[in-house]
Amino acid sequence: MKEGKLTKTSKLAMLELYDALERRLKRHRPLDYITCMSKRLAASWSDPRKFVQIPPHRLMHSIEANCAYWKEGYNDPVDWNAVAKIMNTYSDCADPLQLSTISENLDRFFLMIWREQIELQKRASWAYIIRVWHLFVRSHSMQKSNLEFLTKYKLTMDHWIKLSFLCWAVATRESGNPFHIKNVPDASVGIGHNAFTAFLEYSARTPSEIGNHFLQMRKVVPYEFHSLIRSAFLETPIIRFTNGTMVVPHTHLLFRHSGEGLYRLSKDLHAFQHEFGDSFEEYVKNVLNAVRNSQRIISNKLLERASRGKSCDFLVEMRDTIVLVECKACSFTARQLSDDAIRTNNSTGKVAKALTQLYASAKDLENGVFDQFDVDKMKSTVGIVVTFGEIPSANKDWYFDEFFLKRADRKLTEATYPSKQMTRRPIVLDISTLEKLIAFLNAHPKRLPELYDERKEQGYAVTGDWSIWLNSQDEDRDSEASELLSFLKDDRVAFLSELGLPHEIFPEGKD
Repeated sequence: MKEGKLTKTSKLAMLELYDALERRLKRHRPLDYITCMSKRLAASWSDPRKFVQIPPHRLMHSIEANCAYWKEGYNDPVDWNAVAKIMNTYSDCADPLQLSTISENLDRFFLMIWREQIELQKRASWAYIIRVWHLFVRSHSMQKSNLEFLTKYKLTMDHWIKLSFLCWAVATRESGNPFHIKNVPDASVGIGHNAFTAFLEYSARTPSEIGNHFLQMRKVVPYEFHSLIRSAFLETPIIRFTNGTMVVPHTHLLFRHSGEGLYRLSKDLHAFQHEFGDSFEEYVKNVLNAVRNSQRIISNKLLERASRGKSCDFLVEMRDTIVLVECKACSFTARQLSDDAIRTNNSTGKVAKALTQLYASAKDLENGVFDQFDVDKMKSTVGIVVTFGEIPSANKDWYFDEFFLKRADRKLTEATYPSKQMTRRPIVLDISTLEKLIAFLNAHPKRLPELYDERKEQGYAVTGDWSIWLNSQDEDRDSEASELLSFLKDDRVAFLSELGLPHEIFPEGKD
């Protein structure tokens, strides 16, 4: 569909959707509607039928729209008949951009679906919050960043993570019902009222603020891209009312807010990029140390001393494979999903740089530069780029070739690329998926090259990205990360002890 025609069609479709939503949602008080939908979503996590009937992205969108369109004086009951009509409105108003993208670029369509839907389907996991606590609080590398965060936001990173957890615990117990701010035990664990107030300033919005944000975003974003506007609850997962009552419609977003919200607020701090990079690299090293059949791990300092140039962060020699690892403490943050937006995103640049470092190290390995470490270069070599946050579709041919390789192309010389030593294309994994991969390799006899080739043979359309595929390969995976990493077990005990909670507590769900 031509751009001008698409813009006109999208505008008409969106105006039709908003008009229909306003007619229906203006009749329900926000507290009533929010509570009804929050209770519905809480029940959906354990009921696949309800989850499919009203998927999270539509439910959360309707809450934002209700906050925008409610008219004073209306107070209709929120019954199933009213909810069904509201949800049917979404089905009746298809998005022209999505429909046209299906035929024009199916790869981009799946990326759009990830942005609209998958981000809101992720669930809380114990491994997630303890990983965040280790990276931001327990690491010795983060001292300056912690001081800067306290000065700017009036609470510590430690308090941010613990308050996310405590609010999540209360909200989960209430299963979508409202609760009072006094129900969150901040004072009993030594956090204090001032820190809690600061936390809510960056984690909560009132219904009117949510409504204003909903309307404002749709004024500044072109109509054809409205389906790509991220939910307000990805930034502020708590709804706060003037009487001190709070509702958390999507408790899993609040749990993940412990890390994603903290990262978003921290990334512009002066010391953060350098310190968090060091913290992340050290964390990845701890994860790699859990590989059971590794013979040695050689770090960047030794590799660069031998090569006298840029190298990857780690060379891991296993009994049958050499794994080259490069760490990039980045996450996918592009607001739009156009080629230019993805190509210029920080995560794309970071991964592109990582590829040049992996291929440089592969060339050094091939040339015998690392022979002094007694590394057997005859073994199969696999490269891995490890990121802090997920980069959707990162290992899809279209995304990898169009964005990572093209951006890295200016620095990939004929001497290093393509590689005779590392013949398989490197893998891009977020840190939680690296943990799953190592857990799988430790529990199964398959070698990494064998696993790589098996997945490639099945094809991306069948397997999805590595995280999805690894889950499908192992039914007994609920406690992979916690069972795998002994240092996280220690952190879990310390975290719960500081909160005065029993060590057996274990949030449901997984990364």
